[in-house]
Amino acid sequence: MKDLILILFLSSCFVSQINSYELELEKIRADILENHNYHRKRHQVNELVRDQEIEKVAQTYSEYLASINQMKHSGGNYGENLYYCWSTSGMCLDGKEASQRWYDEVGQYDFNNPGFSSKTGHFTQLVWKGSKRIGCGAKCNSKNACYVTCNYYPPGNYLGQFSVNVFPLKVEEPKEEEVNKTDEKEKNDRGVTPNEKRKEIAEDSIRIPENGAKMAEKFFLVILTLLLII
Repeated sequence: MKDLILILFLSSCFVSQINSYELELEKIRADILENHNYHRKRHQVNELVRDQEIEKVAQTYSEYLASINQMKHSGGNYGENLYYCWSTSGMCLDGKEASQRWYDEVGQYDFNNPGFSSKTGHFTQLVWKGSKRIGCGAKCNSKNACYVTCNYYPPGNYLGQFSVNVFPLKVEEPKEEEVNKTDEKEKNDRGVTPNEKRKEIAEDSIRIPENGAKMAEKFFLVILTLLLII
């Protein structure tokens, strides 16, 4: 009876560990996708969608990398981004951080001279217009080394196609409330908004000067006196 209880206890602990790992993996995948699509929108391309079949491929490869404790590309049929981290305290994986590291290569990409570079290949795959689906996997080993694999389909980084797949940040027009805030700030600074200033100038352009009005009145009286005399 005691043996049975021990087996059930160990089984429950094992199941709990699996569930915890699956939840952590799901969060990593969700954070990666969110960060990817945030940047893709800013670079004028459509969002990626998760693909469970691609996720299986990515997960299998992440587990392989963790087992050999080495970073190298798979050479498969998908586009591929890899990420590695290590920590003395154990789990170091963060989906958003992995994705952001890939995106941060944007600072080295020359949009005026589009093309492939090993320094920017993660970024260009991340925002590649032609890629529609994504699947990611992650695995840590006993040495506290963690590996992330993200696969993309269709794959990106094709030579000669960068100019039609990798775009600069979209320049957004200021929203109406932002314009109003700017006018309000200028009013606070100078006592009048630009629109009010233009209105005042327009009113001044049709207003008769005070001294001009007095001269016109005197001229009218002189003409009236002459008419009476005649």
